[in-house]
Amino acid sequence: MSRPRPAARAILALALAALPLVPAGCGGDRPAAPATATRGRYDGSGRLVEGVRQTTTLPNVVLVVLDTVRRDAIEPTPDGPPALARLAARARRFTEFVDATSAASWTAPSVTTTLTGLLPSDHGVQGRMEASPLVPAVATLAEMLAAVGYQTVALTAGGWVSREMGLGQGFERFEEHWAMSDPRKLLRRTLDGLDRARPLFLLLHTYDAHDPYGRKDPPEGHDDPAAVARVNEEVARYAERIVRDETILGEDGRRLLLGWRADPLFAQALGARVGRDRAGSAVVTYQWMGHLGSDRRRETEDTLRARYRHGLELLDANLDTVLDVLDRAELPGSTATIVVSDHGEAFGEHDALGHGRWLHDVLTRVLLLVRAPSRMSAGRVRGSCGLVDVVPTVLSMCGLPVPEASPGRSLIPLAAGREAGVPVLAEDFRRQRLADGTMYTVRLVTVRTEAAKVLITWDPRDGSVTEVRFDLAADPGELDPKPVGDLATLGADFADAVTRARAHVATFHRRGDSEGEGRFSER
Repeated sequence: MSRPRPAARAILALALAALPLVPAGCGGDRPAAPATATRGRYDGSGRLVEGVRQTTTLPNVVLVVLDTVRRDAIEPTPDGPPALARLAARARRFTEFVDATSAASWTAPSVTTTLTGLLPSDHGVQGRMEASPLVPAVATLAEMLAAVGYQTVALTAGGWVSREMGLGQGFERFEEHWAMSDPRKLLRRTLDGLDRARPLFLLLHTYDAHDPYGRKDPPEGHDDPAAVARVNEEVARYAERIVRDETILGEDGRRLLLGWRADPLFAQALGARVGRDRAGSAVVTYQWMGHLGSDRRRETEDTLRARYRHGLELLDANLDTVLDVLDRAELPGSTATIVVSDHGEAFGEHDALGHGRWLHDVLTRVLLLVRAPSRMSAGRVRGSCGLVDVVPTVLSMCGLPVPEASPGRSLIPLAAGREAGVPVLAEDFRRQRLADGTMYTVRLVTVRTEAAKVLITWDPRDGSVTEVRFDLAADPGELDPKPVGDLATLGADFADAVTRARAHVATFHRRGDSEGEGRFSER
């Protein structure tokens, strides 16, 4: 995705090595956890209408969503510590689900899944670089918690995570211009204004790691007159060519790509000059027609990767401040803190840059950290799970049943070693280019565990379906696609999940490739 905002209006530690690995089946000195969560039904306002609510003390819930953060951002590199070194050190106090994946590879569908417990084709916030808002018939976690007395507050960076996108449903307060780069004032004011007689659900969301990589508010170099003059001169040259709809290739195209993705000062100035739609389109054209064949491709990707890491290090420092403020807030009662990322970022893997359009692990493996001392013990937990499990997990902590419409499950039993990982589904759209330059959109569905992944691709031109399998243990980079073969060899749960995915794909001929076609969109 080229822009973290609604494209209907525009385009869009080494410490980890010391963590204990908790295998399925090992309990140890773990706190007691409730039995496997029951199911219930919620209406569109989030009110429980069928099911049993257990009596329990309601914890405060803090959900931090880090946009565009790869799973390996908290893993040591061959050359040194993780990019998110502070978060990696803090992870020792969290339950870290190391095999977590998102339901899509870009913000709108993925964050909506995180806040509803539904897959994109069910909640309807999906599409190819565009998405329609969440419909009121779909209950959000904020609505479900508000219905049992929570005060609900969201501080987000807007764009795809906004009231305009329907994600304000259930929040008493929804701020869309919060910058984690300067977190103390607004966050402190928010915490000071709370009703301490009611439990809190606080959602924090940031685009700090998103391109253009680096500090964005204000952009690096904004206070250097020479840098500003240089950028303005360069932007003027590019703007003239973009307005003429000129295809920009060669070294000029490479510099445009680097400026757009890795220089916030340049990107903001060019977007203001020609509009983000036109600028982003020119960059994508170069990616398709120039970057892949460039003799400086590796150099370009290494530069982008280095700038991304720089942005992650800035995010890490800001997030550490945020978590410190929350730790010192002395909220009444217990607090469950959940830190997730919504998708990853590609730097040439599978010929991709950025995110969206693909469902490879570099884009769909995400962070999922939970600190809930009375409900989960700290440690690293193996077993496939996903962001679709966030809502069920929070509701279980609150004594509420898992929504019957959700394919997710509470992760408390997985953390306790009483359950194993289960196959997780993801879906997305991707544009394909024919030899004559014609573009068309295919739909992708994956079924994944930590051991294997099946990728199903549906072609709308003739309704044809192709399937491949990746053996992730032997081929973690997904470079060697194989025939799906006998699914029984992958286990009954995996075979059942692929069968369900195939049935889902079989419905695509009745759907267009536009947005807002979720299961609840007409209710």
